[in-house]
Amino acid sequence: MPPLKASVTHRVHARAGLLGNPSDGFQGAVIAVSVANFWAEVTASPSSRIDILPSPDHDPTSFGSIAQLSHHAAGYGCNGGVWLLMAACHQFQQHCDAAGIPLPPITFALSYTTNIPRQAGLSGSSALVLATLRCLIEAHSVEDGISAFDLPSLALAVETSLGIAAGLQDRVVQTFGGCVYMDFSELSSSGQGVYLAIDPARLPPLFLIIDNHPTGKTSGQVHALIKERWLAGDRAVRAGMDAVAECAQEGWGALRGRIGAAALPDLMHRSFEARRRLYGDEAIGRRTLAMVKLARSCRAEASLAGSGGCVALCFREESGYIEHLPALQAACEAADFSLVRLRIGDALHALPAHARDPC
Repeated sequence: MPPLKASVTHRVHARAGLLGNPSDGFQGAVIAVSVANFWAEVTASPSSRIDILPSPDHDPTSFGSIAQLSHHAAGYGCNGGVWLLMAACHQFQQHCDAAGIPLPPITFALSYTTNIPRQAGLSGSSALVLATLRCLIEAHSVEDGISAFDLPSLALAVETSLGIAAGLQDRVVQTFGGCVYMDFSELSSSGQGVYLAIDPARLPPLFLIIDNHPTGKTSGQVHALIKERWLAGDRAVRAGMDAVAECAQEGWGALRGRIGAAALPDLMHRSFEARRRLYGDEAIGRRTLAMVKLARSCRAEASLAGSGGCVALCFREESGYIEHLPALQAACEAADFSLVRLRIGDALHALPAHARDPC
């Protein structure tokens, strides 16, 4: 087989949920943003064989001592990115075979790098998967056969094939970029929800508090029990998840009007508390609860960005981030958290901004 003629590189940003998270996996609704501060980048380069190259930072196999190995495993887990890249290649081939998309016989090497904090709920895994899929699509010149609307479901199939419990939210906003409202109450025949663009200019200044010492819990561990109960028709779980989703539905309505920025703190507060009642403090985690408490002590409201280890926040007053930010910064440093001003990534593909009845 001939090698790929020229290298191809794609970068995918992290994702932070603002409202409704994690009801996307339960026929709910969410609002999320692309986080330009962090990204995963994958490169397909010419090679005589198909090679998946490990990252020295994220797939280490050599350590100075077993204590160093244990420290790495505690902070980053035992799975790096190689398994995600391999699974993406497998699902890409399967998808193209099923869709009758012919692939040219080429060989290449896949390598990756990422600065997305591990196990902080910022969708580092799906960013790697999507970056890999984009490289594969461009390297094989099959852009006409796989559209942007196909990518979220294809990326989700990659992770579910590895036993990762997840929803479409991360993959949708990482595919389309910007700020997106997603309603999954009624899926199309192809498994798509209603995806609507929100003008980031309607949002107040946003920040992230990130735990510098993640607990090591995966989203699958957090959601598995709730998913089982939801599928079984548990009324309390169904009602609780509806309450979480309603925050995003109300947020969509507010952010189309002038009150959007002013309404967001209360909606983030409600979204977090509804999720807390549903999952319990143990699942959310002591340090994540501490982040929310710090935010509230400085006139801000926070919601989980993902499954734990990071919260997204905004201040209650428009000038609050100027007045209260220094105190929050100092409190975060004392608790060994990182405070980051969130930069929303650019929109990558066109989405409608209005719908007759999105909810």
